[in-house]
Parts: sequence; structure tokens; C-alpha cells
Amino acid sequence: YELKGKMGQAWSQYKSGKLAEAADTFDELLKKEKSFPEDVSAEAAFVRGNVLEELGRENVALEMYELVVQRFPKSKQHHDALLAAARLSEKLKQSRSAAAYYEQFAKLYPQSAKLDSALYEWAWALSALGDAEQSERIFLRIHDGHSDSRFWADASFRAALAAFERKDYAAAERLAAELLETGADRRVREFALDLRGKIAAARADWPNVQKAFEQLIEEYPETNRRHVAEYWIAESLYARRDYDAAAARLDELAVRLDRREPWMAIVPLRRAQIFAMQEKWTDACEIASRIESEFPGFAQQYEVDYLLGRCYASRADFESARQMYQKVIASSDGAKTETAAKAQWMIGETFFHQKKYYDAIRAYLRLEQLYDFPTWQAASLFQAGKCHELLGESKEAADLYRRIIDLYSRTNYADQAKDRLGNLGKVSGGQTAPTS
Repeated sequence: YELKGKMGQAWSQYKSGKLAEAADTFDELLKKEKSFPEDVSAEAAFVRGNVLEELGRENVALEMYELVVQRFPKSKQHHDALLAAARLSEKLKQSRSAAAYYEQFAKLYPQSAKLDSALYEWAWALSALGDAEQSERIFLRIHDGHSDSRFWADASFRAALAAFERKDYAAAERLAAELLETGADRRVREFALDLRGKIAAARADWPNVQKAFEQLIEEYPETNRRHVAEYWIAESLYARRDYDAAAARLDELAVRLDRREPWMAIVPLRRAQIFAMQEKWTDACEIASRIESEFPGFAQQYEVDYLLGRCYASRADFESARQMYQKVIASSDGAKTETAAKAQWMIGETFFHQKKYYDAIRAYLRLEQLYDFPTWQAASLFQAGKCHELLGESKEAADLYRRIIDLYSRTNYADQAKDRLGNLGKVSGGQTAPTS
């Protein structure tokens, strides 16, 4: 009778909102739990955990759930206590413990009506731990086995996004397409359309880039992704060399940009690059020269600097051009890129145009030594060879042409090098012709 009376008192206090009193009464019961049946102790611990959680005493509440999990594995409260321990651990930013509890829940209760929820939360706990591979695996488990779950659409999107981030574009496209075909809720559908466009961009599938982002804008005209979508449409036109259409789109977008974020610098950069392709160097320079001050922190500033170098070179201001090319080479973002290799090449070209052939040779050979872009390496050796020829140094030129043939045989410059060698051989009576 004492047991039933205490339990009834505790429940009455809980239901009437007297949480502190209820917590104390359940605690009194637990202090005598060794003399009570396990089901009573498990119930008291679990409900006390609920009460303490409502009181904001979350660490002590977690101890109650863990007591049920560890001491009463056969109790009817074990299922809910395990899930409560996982969720509260995650709330307390104890993601490793949370993930372990979710994993235990999934193993012990594979038929639970709450399994989909547990899997979804487990995937996020793994994500918080930085375990992208396992997180994706659990999201896929929801996708594959819980198509009727309210978490299915978002889990499928997260799996698609994870596949995209690890560059498995086929898997990402399959999941995104399935989401769009199955009538996902509007929020997830918006994300899926955006992702589908980015997948197409990663594959350089420019017609489908335009198609996906135009569909996104049509279905979600107020989307906060609109500026990004409009940029990608313009980029798809730019990539297909429809420069007039791309320029028109970029001009419209530039007018509508009502804030400054670093990525938005790509809009004036593309506008300036189009002017450069049209050899409208003054217009290109005017736009490009404002980008660094208007968009500080732009990750592709080295592309802007490369373009400015070309603008200066077009005016025969070779010293200023070289300064911009050196800025590209020295930049933390651009130092190892193909743009840096091109900048080194252009330094050689500026000296070549000034007929400073020894300076040009040094610049060209520096490219071949420092960068791993075979076409540009072969081109640099070829130009250095031409410089030696202009200096009357046929042997040095021939050595460089042979180097192209030996090391860069798959580039177009190999055949050109053979031709130059042949011409040198004719001039010198065959002494510099390559051996077979």
C-alpha cells in the first residue's frame, strides 16, 4: 500500500503541475528501488526524468533516462528512455553519446513506429560529429526503407546533397530526380531543383543548368535563391559562348543585386570577361578595377587580377600587367591554379613583346618548373625555344623542342616542336635533328 500510495501521489503531483514536488516524491521511491519490482523502479526513473527535463534540470534528467537504459533493459519504459536519452544528449551537445543511443535503439527496436524519427536524428548526430559517410548511409536507409515517413523527403535530399559533395553526381542526380518525381513538399522541392541545377553545372551540362534554374524561378519566384539561379542561367549561356545573351542576363542581375556578398563578385567578373573577349578593354578594366573594393573577400579575386593584367597588357603597359600577374601567382586562393600558370605564361609574353628574350626565357621556364599543367608547360617551353632561336641559340632551342617531344607528347605543341626541330636541322645541316 505504501508503494501504491507514493506512486499515486507522485503522479498526482505531476499531473497537477507540481513538478518540483513530483520530482522529490519519485526520488523517494527510487531511493527504495531495490525493495520494489523493477517495473515500478523503471517507471519512477523514467517519469522523474520527464519531470526534471520540464524543470530544465537536463543533466539530472539524462541520468534518470540512463538509469532506465542501463538497469532496466526489459522494462516497457526502456524503448522510450533510450530515445529520450539520445535526444537529450543531442540537446546537451553530447553528439557522440546521442549517436550511440540512436544506434542502440535502431538495433533493439527495428519494428518501432518511431524508428524513422530515430534514424533521422541519428543521421544528424553523425553529421554533427563530422562523420559524413555514416550520416549519408543513415539518410539513405530512411530513403530506401521508409518511403511513408514524414522524414523521407528531407532525408532523401540530404543523401543527394552528400552524394553531390563527394562528387558522385550520378547518385545525386538519381536522388534529386526521384524527389522531384514523387511530389515532395514545396520546401524540399525548392532545394531539390536548386541542387539539380548545381549537379548539371558540376557536369558542365549547361542546357540542363539553364532548364533547372529557370524551373526553380518559375515555380518559386520569391525564392531567396533567385539571384543565384539567375547567375547560373547567365553562366550557362557564357559557357556556351552565347556572350550577348549572357551579358544581357548579367546586366539585368547587376541592377537587381540589393546587397553585397562575396560570391556576387562573379557577376561583374563575368561582365568584364565578356568585354575582354569582345576586346572592349576599357569597359573590362572599368568594371574589373572596382571588384576588389566592392567585394572584399572574393575567393576568385585572382581571376579579376589576371583579367586586369590582360587589360594593362592591351595598352602595352607591360610593367603594370606583370604586377597584376604576380599578384595572381602570390595569392593564397589562386597560387596553384591553372590561372596562376597562365599568369606566369603572360609574364613571359610581356617580355617577349618587349623583345627582352632572356627575361622571357626565365619566365617561361619558371612555369614549366613550378606548375603541373602539361599544355601550359609545353607552351612555355615552345615559346622559350622561339626566344632562343631569335637570339641565334639554335642548340638551346633544339634542346627545349626535344624536351616537349619527350615529356609532353600528348599536347599539340609536340607536333609544332617537331616542325621547328626540322627547320633548325635544315638550317644547320641536320645536326640538331632529333634522333629516333
